[in-house]
Amino acid sequence: MTEKNAAFGNNFTPEQRSAALKRATEMRAARAEYLGRVKSGEVSIADALEAGKGDPVVGRIKAKRLLMALPGIGAAKAQSAMTSIGISETRRVAGIGQRQAEKLIELFG
Repeated sequence: MTEKNAAFGNNFTPEQRSAALKRATEMRAARAEYLGRVKSGEVSIADALEAGKGDPVVGRIKAKRLLMALPGIGAAKAQSAMTSIGISETRRVAGIGQRQAEKLIELFG
């Protein structure tokens, strides 16, 4: 193993790497399934924001992606709302503050 690889944390065994890739794939699938439930209207924005505080699957979803999953909300409306509320484009659901959540619920709830 080279020094460069060790410096970047790429010192997994093949088994560890395989397990990490499998976990990552499972998490992506779980996030996609959850966003599908939001899109269908089964989960409200308020429920999603609440779940994001304790559920790592929901908490790791980007805020913009969650908003875009809401019925009738596209990229432009999601970006406009995030800008007016003061939510960074890179913010994840778990990192949305109480006041920001209240404003999102007021707009989309």
